[in-house]
Parts: sequence; structure tokens; C-alpha cells
Amino acid sequence: FLLSRLRNRFHQTIEERTASLNPDKRNELVREIESTTDVAVELNEVTRELEKTREDLGEFENSEQFLAVRITHYRKALNEKADVLEVKQREVNENGDVESDESSQLTEELKKLAKDKAIFSKVLSSQKDLLANIVTMKRTIARLEQRRDEIMTRQQECQTFLVAADAAQSDECQTLLMTADAAAQPEEHQGTDSYSGAHNDFEIESGKDDSVCEEKTQG
Repeated sequence: FLLSRLRNRFHQTIEERTASLNPDKRNELVREIESTTDVAVELNEVTRELEKTREDLGEFENSEQFLAVRITHYRKALNEKADVLEVKQREVNENGDVESDESSQLTEELKKLAKDKAIFSKVLSSQKDLLANIVTMKRTIARLEQRRDEIMTRQQECQTFLVAADAAQSDECQTLLMTADAAAQPEEHQGTDSYSGAHNDFEIESGKDDSVCEEKTQG
């Protein structure tokens, strides 16, 4: 990333590093940052993916919660049915009448219970898959949030650099103006000194003329 060039082993801040950059290099970085849209585009993509994953996670969690309630109900019903059939099985075995209608009915009920348990196993498997997907989505969200924060940090670094670059350029312009003013001041003083010297010479010459005039009058 282009701002990596602003970091060094002395861990200077971006503002400090920007101020010490060569003006041409700094201007080059400014143009590069202002012309690129990569950071904004990447941030939008990550944000959209993050929002979509959160929506999917919410749906999966709702499905899992609904399924968990049904599983509790199914498990209770299957356990109660199994207990009832166990009592009937014991009664049939005690009577020893395996050819009776009651025994045949018990056989059908046991078969149905076995099918219900197989279906219940599939429901449990679905819940397991949902929970696994929920864990994966949460990890994805954590990764996307970290990625989003990194991009936002880079975006803030770019903004910080642009502000620092503008301040550095303003300081340099101010320094140039002050240097120009300082260079112009000696010339102004020199002109003033020349004027003062000429004025003094004029006064001396005028004094001499006055003395000559007085001597001629006296003579």
C-alpha cells in the first residue's frame, strides 16, 4: 500500500513523515491518493458482504432456534411413546401370547417408532449442520469486520496524509515568502542609505556656497 512508504523503523507519525518528504515525492503521493478509488471500492464491497452475511446469520439462527424447540418437543414425545411401548412389550412377553392382536398392534407401533426415530435423527443432523453454518458465519463476520476496520484505518491514514501534505505545502509557501521578504529588505535599506548620504552631501555643498557668499560680501 502506498502509505507504507510513510512508515519507517523509527515509527514516525504520518504528519512527521509527511513534513520530511521531498515536496515532489509528496505531491506525487497526493495525486496518487486523490486519483485512486481502490480503498472506497474495497470498503463498499466488504461492507455489503458483511451486511449480507449478518442477514444470513440471522435467518440461520432463527431456523435453528425454531428447530431446537421442535426437537425438544419431538424428543419428549418419542421418549414417552417408547416408555409406553416398553410396558406393552413387557406385558405381551409375560402373557406369552405373541400371536394375539395386541402383539400385532405392538409390532406395528414399534415399527412406526423406529421410523419416527430415524426421522428425528435427520432433524438432529439438520440442526447440527445449522449450528456448524452459524459458527462459520460468525467467523466470517469477525474476519470481515477486521478487514473493514483495516480498510477504514487506511482510509483515515490517507485523509491524515492529505491534510498533513496541505499543511506542509502551506508552511513551505510561507517560508518562501518570508525568505523573499528578507532578501528584499537589504536592498530597501541600501536605497535609503544612498538617499541619506546624498542628502548630507547636498547640505555640505550648500554650506560651502553660503560661506563663499559671506566672504565676498565682507570683501
